[in-house]
Amino acid sequence: MKLVHPNIETHIDFSKNKIYSLIVENSKEFYNLTHQLYKQVNVGEDVGQWVLSNNKILNIAKTTLFIYDYYNIDFNSKKIQTLITNEVESVANANDLHFNISQINTLISQINEVIFENIDIPLTSDFEFCLADLIKLSAYKINKENDFLNSIHTYVDIFQKLKNIELVVFVNLFSVLEQEEIENLLKQLKYMNINVLMIDGFDKYNLKNVEKIIIDNDLCVI
Repeated sequence: MKLVHPNIETHIDFSKNKIYSLIVENSKEFYNLTHQLYKQVNVGEDVGQWVLSNNKILNIAKTTLFIYDYYNIDFNSKKIQTLITNEVESVANANDLHFNISQINTLISQINEVIFENIDIPLTSDFEFCLADLIKLSAYKINKENDFLNSIHTYVDIFQKLKNIELVVFVNLFSVLEQEEIENLLKQLKYMNINVLMIDGFDKYNLKNVEKIIIDNDLCVI
């Protein structure tokens, strides 16, 4: 799998090394590259020049997780809740749970019959229990992880399992984790067989088994 951008001469080839560190020392170019990728991943707008491919062009929004706001890592965000709902619906269809929902409706009907018989007004009910009601009533949640490093790993794990992402992009990870913590995180992600790109504004660590690409202030690729 390769990730390329016209402003970067070197192709980020994950088939050779699953982990890359892109250091962009020029502030304006740092914003340009990260903002484009953010838009392509999270908004789905066709405004960026990043191209992800694996023998064919891949949909970046569907295959990539972009992490930049480490203060608001939310296991139960609207996006994750949507993914959980899709997964529950998939499980329900695969296991024919609609038959069980039909049984629930039968029970509700029996309960309503007793209610109607004991209330001396012309009550009726058009309610029919469905899978969406089950999901809403169940209020599925993912337990919060208190440890910051583990929360990042868990967050990536959630998206890999619910969305089948193939690439995770960390922005400014060097600003929030020490070298040993980053190496532990990368080791965990390697076991998950997921490709990793770290984009930072300065070269801080000499990480093991990480391919480094530097774009200096003059926009020269080192």
